[in-house]
Amino acid sequence: MAGKRNRTKLLGHTVPTSRRYIIASLQIAFFCGHADECTYFGSRQALARAIANVERHFSVVGVLERMRESLDVMREFVPR
Repeated sequence: MAGKRNRTKLLGHTVPTSRRYIIASLQIAFFCGHADECTYFGSRQALARAIANVERHFSVVGVLERMRESLDVMREFVPR
């Protein structure tokens, strides 16, 4: 039963509860959008769509844990 302690039910799927996995999956869901493949938690299709959406619609995506570097990159991309 020890293996089940590290798993949780999220969006109808049993997934590992590591904080990094859940945060990454939620970020993928955010950038994926509302297409059908975006409803499957942790799917490769959702990841592919999220990457395509970021490349198509965003010039820069910052990371809170690396705020200084993110702001430096944004300063280079945003016109003055």
